[in-house]
Amino acid sequence: MKHNFFIAENFDVKHMKRKHFTGLVLLTVILYMLFSCTKIVNIELPTTKPKPVVFSLIENKHTVKLYFNNSYNILDYVDSNHLYSDKADIKCYLNGQYQENLYYKEGYFYTLNTSPNPGDTIAVIVSPENGQQQLFAETVIPSKISIDTIVFTDSVFHDQDETYYSSIQLSFNDPAGRKNFYEIYIRAKCLCDETVEYESVMGYHSDDPVITSEGIITPFGSTGNADFYDTEPVSVIFSDSLFSGENVLLNIAFMRPCEYVTGQYQPCKFALSVYLSNVTKEYYLYRKTLYKHLISQESNLWSGYVEPIQMYSNIKGGLGVFAGYTCDSATVNPN
Repeated sequence: MKHNFFIAENFDVKHMKRKHFTGLVLLTVILYMLFSCTKIVNIELPTTKPKPVVFSLIENKHTVKLYFNNSYNILDYVDSNHLYSDKADIKCYLNGQYQENLYYKEGYFYTLNTSPNPGDTIAVIVSPENGQQQLFAETVIPSKISIDTIVFTDSVFHDQDETYYSSIQLSFNDPAGRKNFYEIYIRAKCLCDETVEYESVMGYHSDDPVITSEGIITPFGSTGNADFYDTEPVSVIFSDSLFSGENVLLNIAFMRPCEYVTGQYQPCKFALSVYLSNVTKEYYLYRKTLYKHLISQESNLWSGYVEPIQMYSNIKGGLGVFAGYTCDSATVNPN
């Protein structure tokens, strides 16, 4: 019996060594094939002619701010001091009537003394000083939509990393007879010891079809794109396609704020400022394509590649966005 056991044991050891050796040979062959197939290829990216860029998001009864410059090639180094330019003549029209020229202020944006009201049509004609063609853009400031109710619920679930999520239920009335677009944004006021800090909440989630149908916000309990905080949507954008002319109640979850205000785990009291914006179609399309564009930049071999997203623009003759919105807000004190 001892002899038979010794033979069996010796056979198993030899068999294991043979399998181990075979595995090493296969691994060596695979590594050799991978590295032997590697080839450095120099790709010459075509240079593109710079295009003028205009950017302005206009809130009702607020001063108009407009940013202007030219586009850059993807490999160009751009100094932060040269992101904005004053090399343009910009005329503003309100409801079809010329108002005044925008003037350059504080080294990086153009501004206007006139503040538009809901229902106003505001347009600009931009004439670059370098002889480029004129640019034209316009938008209509939407009416204000008021928040009806907000209900806060703390720690509704946690993910696999033990990160806790809170939620709000928000309701409002959608005006009938027209297509409406919305944005919800939440900001936290964190009270830790003698420190008061403000931060935007992160990790939006929702199970509501109104929100998930936009293809940006992930459902409750999913990690979504949580590893890439630079590309996380900082707001919830949606249209009234599923509730036109009705009173709507939306449930939105987000990472419990103020957990790491001092750089380490230190849960503290907080208050929430909840903003509901009625936005123009141009604003909605810009935000939606921006979020999808940022998320697509994080695609790779392991997570899967996605098609590049073409950024939305409503600037005739150039690039950028010129859009308006009207905002209502409410404060929630969970403590």
